[in-house]
Amino acid sequence: MSALRILLGGVLLLSGFLKVGEEAALAETLAIHGLLPGMLNHNVAILVPWAELWTGALFVMGLWKASSALVAVLLFGAFQLVTGTALVRGLDVDCGCFGKALDGMPLVALYVIDVAGFVGSGGLLVKSLPQAVGPVSVRSRNFVAVHVALLAATLGGGLLLRILERSA
Repeated sequence: MSALRILLGGVLLLSGFLKVGEEAALAETLAIHGLLPGMLNHNVAILVPWAELWTGALFVMGLWKASSALVAVLLFGAFQLVTGTALVRGLDVDCGCFGKALDGMPLVALYVIDVAGFVGSGGLLVKSLPQAVGPVSVRSRNFVAVHVALLAATLGGGLLLRILERSA
């Protein structure tokens, strides 16, 4: 699990590092996606790179495992939503996921990275939940694990089916 944590932390660190200082370009990319009201695009463009950097650093250092895994689930879930909706709507845009470094990379490949990050960080979140001795804690962990898996399967499977229908 620590290798997964370090890998996901490295992805978040790289992504955040490549976007710091590129807030205007990221806000413009977010505006093209049309998922947020106007001014929120700029605010999100400022916040997201720093959230990625902090979360990635905490992941790599192994600190605040449950909290950083929760933030990573939220980040990867949001990225999955942005890239997935762009694919379904047939938008021909660069996602801005890694700043300008991966411009031109197929959106489907970035979507797969987002789904993998979501599932991986969800697994780390479940693993990092407190391990009390009673059956309630085991049921709670299983409940969270099942719901993370179902959410990933629903979002990922549904969007991929829509993409395949569009390309056929």
